[in-house]
Amino acid sequence: MRLFSPRIVAVEITPDRVNMIEVDPGRRPTVHAWATVEGPFADPSAIAPRIQAALKESGFTARRAYLAPPVTVEHRHVSFPSVPRRELRRLVEREARRDSTIPREEQTFDFAVVGETIERSGARKKEILLAIAPEPEVERYVRIIEEAGLIPWRVTSRPLALMAAIALQEGGGGPVVVAYLQGTYLQVMVAEEGVLHFSREITLAADVAAEGAESWEAVSTEIHRSLLYFFEQSPRWRVGRILLTGGGAENLRGLQEALSKDGRTRVEIFDPKDRVELRAPTEAGARWRAVLPSFAVPLGLASGQPEAGINLLPRQVEERKWEAIRRATIGAIGTAAVLIGAVTLYSFFGEELSLRRALEAQVTRWRTLEQQLRDLEQAERERQMHRARLGLLEGRLMGEPLWSGVLREISVHAAADLLLHTMKLETNAGGYRLVLGGQVIARSPSDAHVAFNRFYEGLQRSPFLATVALVQPLQVSRLMPQPAPAAAPAPASGPVPDGKSRLEFTLALALTAVARR
Repeated sequence: MRLFSPRIVAVEITPDRVNMIEVDPGRRPTVHAWATVEGPFADPSAIAPRIQAALKESGFTARRAYLAPPVTVEHRHVSFPSVPRRELRRLVEREARRDSTIPREEQTFDFAVVGETIERSGARKKEILLAIAPEPEVERYVRIIEEAGLIPWRVTSRPLALMAAIALQEGGGGPVVVAYLQGTYLQVMVAEEGVLHFSREITLAADVAAEGAESWEAVSTEIHRSLLYFFEQSPRWRVGRILLTGGGAENLRGLQEALSKDGRTRVEIFDPKDRVELRAPTEAGARWRAVLPSFAVPLGLASGQPEAGINLLPRQVEERKWEAIRRATIGAIGTAAVLIGAVTLYSFFGEELSLRRALEAQVTRWRTLEQQLRDLEQAERERQMHRARLGLLEGRLMGEPLWSGVLREISVHAAADLLLHTMKLETNAGGYRLVLGGQVIARSPSDAHVAFNRFYEGLQRSPFLATVALVQPLQVSRLMPQPAPAAAPAPASGPVPDGKSRLEFTLALALTAVARR
């Protein structure tokens, strides 16, 4: 098997089977080989040898693996201010720690930027797709892949891989319902343009492929129940297309007929046609088309879409991956040196080169190889040193408030008629506290309250502030026009034109410090 090949092995593991394809990834994947390992798998430790045997029998040559394991993953769609990548990751990390059913110490997460929006105020926000998975479960399936002789390169959830596979099939825009059926497992999801709006997993009583028409009706009923629940929660949604994946084309036609009875919804079987290329003997084309719907998840892993780019690979596995790459690089250099030596000796005997010239050339090559190995070891030491420095820097930065974000939030939400005249920073055991004093000048008390409330509520929604509280009650005063022959000194808190209202306030802002890892 080749490590540095552009091909990858896309692997989907389910309780009933393992689907694998060797493919050149991209927006138009090219499939070179495929294989299926039938289950069920009572003992997970028995999966690796069977995967290894199937890879060998089907002629797979790639070693890098993209994996979609049967792990429950939390998906969220959130928006954040347009900030640099490092600062954005800290915001996403805080979001991942909040309100998750997975314990913090067991989380592995990743995110992808799937879009950007512009608010009425002109502020840009990034649309983020976040995935959170239990690290022990992910690592269990990663070890199965390693035992099968593959190098885990990327781990993505099944719903995200299915969302990426949707883009391979023409069908127009708008929301789409994806029904994934594999044995007794059914998953129903609603997605639109990279956003997962709904997902439900169902365990059926029996394998519908072996039960006949009555079972297709039961599956159709489960799908309709899921959609009714979704529409009750989101009544504005209308879905005109259902995409069936999972089982083979022949098995899914019965479900297609059962869902098409009302005639209002277009029901299709997953078939990307010319968007997926097959590099295999001509006689294999018909077999590939028959099993193509069951390979939607592996094709989604290799599609190059942003959703499939989310990588839930644990950090310690990343370390093992790069160590394997380093060893393979050193091995390749050594092999090249041996080949060079063999060619040199062959040239010496075959073309009657002098012994002195052959030995000098060989010594030069070995010296070059020795220098390359020293350079590689030095690069590894520098990488470890930079990683330690980066950890220290992140530890420092991740314990401090995001000052640029705090000041930007204050400036964005402050109206033109709002003036700040004091700003005091305090520290205590709980962190930083910023005390703002200011006033709002308006034509009437109600206008002054409206301007202040807009400023106050905007700060409360800021991700950079933990709490926003009034230090003292608001004070509203109104100055009527008065004849004033001599200029009077301005009030200490700022000038107020005659006949207008002034609202004075003092706010205490508790700044948020991003939690350490």
